[in-house]
Amino acid sequence: MNWWEYVRNWAERWPQSADLPGINAQKALAPPQRASQMTAVPQPEQASKHAAVLVLLFPHNNQLHTVLIERPAYDGVHSGQMAFPGGGLEAHDADWVAAALRETHEELGVPPAEPVVLGPLTPLYIPPSDYFVQPILAALPAPWAWQPDAAEVAGVHVLPLQGFRQELVDLPRAGIVPAWQGGPQPIWGASAMILAEVLALRELRTFAFPTELD
Repeated sequence: MNWWEYVRNWAERWPQSADLPGINAQKALAPPQRASQMTAVPQPEQASKHAAVLVLLFPHNNQLHTVLIERPAYDGVHSGQMAFPGGGLEAHDADWVAAALRETHEELGVPPAEPVVLGPLTPLYIPPSDYFVQPILAALPAPWAWQPDAAEVAGVHVLPLQGFRQELVDLPRAGIVPAWQGGPQPIWGASAMILAEVLALRELRTFAFPTELD
């Protein structure tokens, strides 16, 4: 089964939420002070703000890739960070999936009808910004012709899943934290925690990615 055949049969393969790698995978990439507080899956009512992000998977050069954006520099806690496309839930969004698809369209120009949604990943609570974040995993048949919104995106980075390696990094604002290397700068914080669960999915038999990526 090749990648797109696999994607089209996703409903038979997506694990139940209880079978996802979950917070155990996230903890490995959480800042130390946050990891000790992660005892249960967060709930939306814990936070004053809510957001959804889209993790896109697609084949390129016979390897699975994902896309991350670099946030512009601004006076805020997430200035300049690597992140998955996404943003705040709006009143007209039908659900988390609709919010993630809308934000990805706004930030990268991917029409909401194009990605095939595989399913929800484990949500996170981000204390510094008081956000509840719901990640959504989705697929494309190939890399997109990205059209970044310059107001929200300083850079677009297409990266192979096999290229990430975990390291401790010393960051000016965060101190020594676990991060993923493999892009133009370390991926840390919530984005690293989300990526940790995506990479851990490869170990689930019910979700095992196909080896043919044509």
